[in-house]
Amino acid sequence: MADTIVKNYYCSICKKHHDISLARDLVKNRESYPFAHIFLHKMEGNDTSIDDVGADILTTLYIDANLSIRGAEVKKLATGDIISKEDSKNMVNALMEEMARLQDELKNLQKAYKELKLELDRKG
Repeated sequence: MADTIVKNYYCSICKKHHDISLARDLVKNRESYPFAHIFLHKMEGNDTSIDDVGADILTTLYIDANLSIRGAEVKKLATGDIISKEDSKNMVNALMEEMARLQDELKNLQKAYKELKLELDRKG
């Protein structure tokens, strides 16, 4: 049996049916059903304004315990930024600080390893 199943939903903004591949284990360990599955898809459609083609559409699918889609809500995003630039900057700064901390920790561990190895070599 495949690990995924293809389902279909209708986007009222694109005015098109879209296929989505869902992991079969997506329904496991949910507190209640239907549950919300949220993702982005790009604007499609022949009768769409050229400015709208490729726009991000926030999509919420409501999926039951049998992986059936019970409903869909779609909202065109005003901008392509889901996360504000300030939040992005804060996340990048936090990640950079964590990377620097981990690099320092790695250097300390490598130094301790070399010292232990030298000590063992002297004893052995």
